[in-house]
Amino acid sequence: TVTVRRLLRGRSPVKADRAHIHHLLQLCGFSPPASLTLLLAVNVLLGAIGMVAWRAGAPEHALFGLYVAFGVTYAAIFMQPIWLLRWCRRRKHAKKRPALAV
Repeated sequence: TVTVRRLLRGRSPVKADRAHIHHLLQLCGFSPPASLTLLLAVNVLLGAIGMVAWRAGAPEHALFGLYVAFGVTYAAIFMQPIWLLRWCRRRKHAKKRPALAV
């Protein structure tokens, strides 16, 4: 998505920037080890879902549909990462607010 996003914005697809997924996660407040752990966990989870579904005999067209759905979701989030960054800012501000007295 980084390469496509750069091309759509008229930038060089090989010029370095900080738009990679791990940089975006760090902007959201994740440490480098936490970013790595999150990315690994998501990949293992998606791989496990695929393997379990395949071993359970799920039809290939259903697995492909699930694959496409995850791909579209990923692209929707990371082609316009401003939405992710706004969510992260709200999350950070929510943590800083004092708790309401009950």
